[in-house]
Amino acid sequence: MGDGASAVGTQRDSSYPFVHHATASRVVKGEDVLFVHPLAIPTQPQSMMYMVCDGHSGVEAANFVASNFLRIFNTKFPTKLPNFGVAKAEVKAFAESVRKVLCETFVRLDNEWANVGHMAGTTVSVALCIGWLLTVANTGDSAIVLDTGCSILELTRSHRIQSNLDEQTRLKAAGQQLAPLGFHLQVGQDQAQGRGTQQQPAGNQAKPGEPGVGPIRLWPGGLCVSRAVGDLDAGPEVVPIPHIRQIILPVEGCRVVMASDGLWDVLSFTKAIKLTRSKPTGAAASTLVSAVSRDLRTMDDASIVIIDILPSEGTSFPTVALKATPQASQKAMASSGLFSCFKAEPVEPDSRDLTGPGHLGFYCDVDCLRAYPGRHPMQPVSPKQVKDCAQLVMPWCSVARRGRAEWTREEGVEGRKGRKGRREDKGGHM
Repeated sequence: MGDGASAVGTQRDSSYPFVHHATASRVVKGEDVLFVHPLAIPTQPQSMMYMVCDGHSGVEAANFVASNFLRIFNTKFPTKLPNFGVAKAEVKAFAESVRKVLCETFVRLDNEWANVGHMAGTTVSVALCIGWLLTVANTGDSAIVLDTGCSILELTRSHRIQSNLDEQTRLKAAGQQLAPLGFHLQVGQDQAQGRGTQQQPAGNQAKPGEPGVGPIRLWPGGLCVSRAVGDLDAGPEVVPIPHIRQIILPVEGCRVVMASDGLWDVLSFTKAIKLTRSKPTGAAASTLVSAVSRDLRTMDDASIVIIDILPSEGTSFPTVALKATPQASQKAMASSGLFSCFKAEPVEPDSRDLTGPGHLGFYCDVDCLRAYPGRHPMQPVSPKQVKDCAQLVMPWCSVARRGRAEWTREEGVEGRKGRKGRREDKGGHM
């Protein structure tokens, strides 16, 4: 387990928060990768990047992403921060530029990995803490959750096919085969429960009309997720294009919990938050790993990052949470008793609820695959989907997706090579 603080022995700009983190891992298959690194932007305390990659068919793609992400990202990352206090136009332009660079980075990573020719793939979840702006981008099902101390907010959009109806619709419209594993297989418990994203041999899917075992998968390959970096054998519809969410952080402070699915297949968001809210970062990360290790339903890697974003160096998140929920804490103590263990666990309030505690809405919520209607045949996004991002159709979007043959038209990068060479151009996907 690692524990780190982003601003030790530095002169602090009073307008920026302090960021402290801790990491912990449970290693079973050795396919998860954690990566934490300062961003190349002159802020004190230092702006930070946090990444969780959950590899499948090996750890090679996850290692590649962690090793090369910042090299690509830093080439176009803006180096001047806006004034978060007063310059709303500057903040909006800066947030847009961060989304732009993130989307291009995911695609270029996929291009470069395709040129390597390895069949491994990986989910990628990234959190960028830059001043008071938090940006999260993800492909796959490694989730990131924000805790205000009295409510929670999911910052990622899962691309696990079983639970994402939009992705099911997209894949079916492209003629892809979706089915669970067949009953004729002798599968491990982790596969039957849908844990992990390992590819399966052709012919392992359930026959038409059979209920099958476990979650819906994409065939050939049997992937549980529809977006990833890599997975060249999974077909052209497994894309590296992320979902991006941005928020302006609460000045009182907050905590971010990010982890691979090895945690979230065992604990709900509410349970994970309640287990860790009263603990400092290091103890919180250790608590979650211990909870996973005690659960015998799954044997999967679990990689965890706890990030506390605080208004001052001497502030602790447990103190922030205690101040945010004094009435809730008293009510919980009063309700504890002999039969309290039989009561259903209350779900933690959603931060987006205008009537609830700790209200916090998205500054921007964008599926990058749907946000650029001029580049592919997906239907245009509505104002409700785009929310605060009115200028999303931008000429910078060079991810001209044509099957797996070419992703970045302006640089002529040929990506997505399969075992038998380059796949045919299927045309008009972006």
